[in-house]
Amino acid sequence: MEKMNLEKMKLLPLMCLFVLMWTEQTFADGTLKVKEDEVVVLNCSFDNTDMTNKKFDWKKDGEDFYFYENGTDVKVASNIKPRVTHFQESLKSGNVSIRIKPVTVQDSGTYTCIYPDPKKKKTYATIQLEVGTCPKPNVRALNRSKNIVLVECKADRAFPEPEIELQNSNNETIPENKTEYFDNGTIILTAEVTKEDFYTCVVRQQPPICHEIRSDPNLLGVPGASGVLQLSSGLLLLPLFGLLKELFSVWP
Repeated sequence: MEKMNLEKMKLLPLMCLFVLMWTEQTFADGTLKVKEDEVVVLNCSFDNTDMTNKKFDWKKDGEDFYFYENGTDVKVASNIKPRVTHFQESLKSGNVSIRIKPVTVQDSGTYTCIYPDPKKKKTYATIQLEVGTCPKPNVRALNRSKNIVLVECKADRAFPEPEIELQNSNNETIPENKTEYFDNGTIILTAEVTKEDFYTCVVRQQPPICHEIRSDPNLLGVPGASGVLQLSSGLLLLPLFGLLKELFSVWP
């Protein structure tokens, strides 16, 4: 019994070493959300492995993206070649991370870091990269009829698909008629307003890409409705008529 326990104790350090070696090559999946035009580093590291004269492979959505072998052969997808690189000085410590500078919306996808080791299963890290934009929206009147104005709230190249709404000067949401989404990222909301006011288009993205982007307030007059614009016009025109009357009365 004691001899068996002694044998188990001798095997314990070897088992721990095996577990440690295996877990060093294991990477947790992760999601990285960034804003377009930022610099992105996709992390992947094989601890205690000098990768200078070895090979590693990055794939995007299952397709070849960045391939390195023996320090002399680097193959990069043609559409991103000028913007991606690895860290040559860090290969000795096993760091095979790559940097994309700057990142674009088209770079969004699933990236997989692969180190083919013939003695083990393939080891890998998987990163879901989500690149978003923060476009400033605009608001304008599309059509005016008696007591109603059809208003357009629009944002271009909005990725990923954001929330959008029209607000009045009290930050109250105006009910929408409809919202349209297009493949190029354009999003258009239309709504009807019946009161002259300052209206603002608001776009919301999930942090950390953006939080809230607001258009410049636009003062929209409604035919047949009283409001700021009509009152201001009246106040400005009265002194003007008075001045013209005085000028004509003294004209020889």
